[in-house]
Amino acid sequence: MELDKLKEGINQLYFGILQTNKQWTQLQFTKLDIKERHQKSRSSIEKWGYFQK
Repeated sequence: MELDKLKEGINQLYFGILQTNKQWTQLQFTKLDIKERHQKSRSSIEKWGYFQK
């Protein structure tokens, strides 16, 4: 019984790590998207002279 509990705990830990890794990767893509949108917005605003550095 104890071995089964240990295996279950290891499996939960492993899949938790996989899930966290997937979430981290998704956050990196989201961060990149936000940076790109920010830069495009800033460029548009600067182009029209509404924003001063």
